[in-house]
Amino acid sequence: MKHKLPYNRSSSTTNMYTIEQLNAMKGPELKEILREKKLIMSGAKAVIIQRILEFQEKQRKKLDEHEIMLTHGAQTGTPLFEKIMGAFLEWCNKEKFQVHKYGARPCSFESVDINEIRYKMRTITSLEEFYHEFFNTFLDSEWYLFSEDGHDDREFDCDSAYNDEWMMKGMNEIFERD
Repeated sequence: MKHKLPYNRSSSTTNMYTIEQLNAMKGPELKEILREKKLIMSGAKAVIIQRILEFQEKQRKKLDEHEIMLTHGAQTGTPLFEKIMGAFLEWCNKEKFQVHKYGARPCSFESVDINEIRYKMRTITSLEEFYHEFFNTFLDSEWYLFSEDGHDDREFDCDSAYNDEWMMKGMNEIFERD
């Protein structure tokens, strides 16, 4: 199965400032950075600069952890793992459902990179274990399944025709066919 190449960090670290840049800024410029990053806006210049630097360090750590996860998720797994993930991807493409998670902005969602899914599922050893992890660990707590077409009235839910049994039936057909 082909999957995405290892994740490469792009310009996700833009708007990162050095201590020299921050020291050269005036109060209103620093407060604008605080406002953009939704940080506490009070304090002396040295305190504000330290707050911005600490925030940036936390952001860098998050990006580094995410990069590691995506890079590891891109690694080829066992033949059984690849078959399970292939069935999952084929089912998603066939049924036009995508895995999403909460986005950076409030009340927003973003697609989950397939390598993140692969990384989180890397220890599974059977299709049943995939279902257990997907439905009991991740779905509706960390991940959400949405139809690719936002105007589509199909909703993945236990009270809907588009539910776990429907997904398992479709994935089982794909898995057993290969």
